[in-house]
Amino acid sequence: MEAARLENKDKDITFTTFHPGFIETDMTASLKGGRGRAITADECARQMITKVKRRVVEATIPFWPWILMKWFINFIPDRYMKFFG
Repeated sequence: MEAARLENKDKDITFTTFHPGFIETDMTASLKGGRGRAITADECARQMITKVKRRVVEATIPFWPWILMKWFINFIPDRYMKFFG
């Protein structure tokens, strides 16, 4: 995505990178243990459209608590990341 941003920096084009949390879909419906603060696919789409219209470069949807998790993951050593997925 960064390459696309750099190649088009002089044009009136904005690229938005999304970091999704749990979205209620058929795929996540079978997950055991709950989905935390999952939002519907429609709500996710509304939030994404809002971010794109505002020309946001990067967005976590839903914001809370996933923004905290995104920050926390930066501090986990690579050798432990295999346990998360």
